[in-house]
Amino acid sequence: MPVDPRPFWVGTGDLTRRFGTALDTRALSCIAIRAFVGDADIETDEIHVQPHHADWMEGANDSGRTRIDRGRALVDAFRGCGADAQLILVPSCGHDHRALLPHALAFFDSILVG
Repeated sequence: MPVDPRPFWVGTGDLTRRFGTALDTRALSCIAIRAFVGDADIETDEIHVQPHHADWMEGANDSGRTRIDRGRALVDAFRGCGADAQLILVPSCGHDHRALLPHALAFFDSILVG
């Protein structure tokens, strides 16, 4: 999450040490961010990280139980940085990138073509 003081990947507190640059929240206010999630994407098996898992770190599950919850949390965090962020829930869609792609392409088309 942006402006979360915890270490990467849960937060951005150690970005300078890890990547050599800090998060530029002012720059975030200049871009449009869209998170596309299927409105039926409610499975938790793949995203709920247990303490014994290699990807575990404190706070791994704090942003929500489902991808919808996590999308909302991420969008809210970006909005808190001044970004034009929106969560787009794609109707009748689970975790299927092929079904999300036309929505993402339409967004990029509107940005690039105007």
